[in-house]
Formats: sequence, structure tokens, C-alpha cells
Amino acid sequence: MAMFYERLLKVIVHPAVRLGDFHLLDLTGEGTDAVIGFERTCGDEGRIITAANLGDRACEVSFRTAAFAQVKDYREMEIVSTELNRTPQFDLWPGGITLRLRAHEGLLLIAR
Repeated sequence: MAMFYERLLKVIVHPAVRLGDFHLLDLTGEGTDAVIGFERTCGDEGRIITAANLGDRACEVSFRTAAFAQVKDYREMEIVSTELNRTPQFDLWPGGITLRLRAHEGLLLIAR
């Protein structure tokens, strides 16, 4: 768990967190009532997407995002998940992202 918090503390100083614009994500899909998602952007300095499943069931949500439009590959982002022993599940598609979140899972996607 300490490794998760070390990674999370590094995000706090990120320009998108400190200075960025805040936008709620327009989520669609199964379980949107239990998920909160937002993005923070700070020009070319940074783009971060945060999503958290507050429910006790897994869900799948999708959303459009211009902030991640240039991200074509998973290697172009840093991923911080509350699931320490499981791989985050998401798909990138032109103009958006689909997330499959486990119960109570939180996820940060940071574009490089």
C-alpha cells in the first residue's frame, strides 16, 4: 500500500492538479450512477483523468475526451490504480476511453 501512496503523492505536485482546469466527465454505460470521473488539464504541461467506482459492483463506463486525443498507446501514459495486485482495465479509442472498474476501484490516467 505504501507504493500506491508514494505514486499518489507525486501526482499532487503535477501542474494539471495544481493549476489545471477541472471538467466532470460525461460518463455513459453500465454503472454510471456509482462512478465519478473528471479530468484536469493544464495546456501542454499535463492532462490527468480520475475515475472512482464508489459502488460495490464492477461497472463499465465510457467517455469522450479531447485531452487524451493524442494518446494512442498505453505507454504514453502513467497509470495509478487502487488495485495493487490487478491490472487496470481500459480501452483507448479515437476521441475517448472505456474503463472497466472493479467495485471501489480508483484510477488515475496521466498523459505524458
